[in-house]
Amino acid sequence: FMDLSFPLVKSHAVEFCKAMVESGLAEKVKWLTELRVKPLDEETVMWLKRVLSFLLSASGLLVRW
Repeated sequence: FMDLSFPLVKSHAVEFCKAMVESGLAEKVKWLTELRVKPLDEETVMWLKRVLSFLLSASGLLVRW
């Protein structure tokens, strides 16, 4: 899926990540998102690291956590 505002709205991102972990989908589904580092805080990054398989950096570099 693609949600361009996913990492920008903290409550949306954290709730989604928590639901992925609680449902067990975080271990079954591989996905990535594009995001900017500037609006992120430590809590959001912690949850993203638990559920994301990859992160696409602004330079186009695909990073595996």
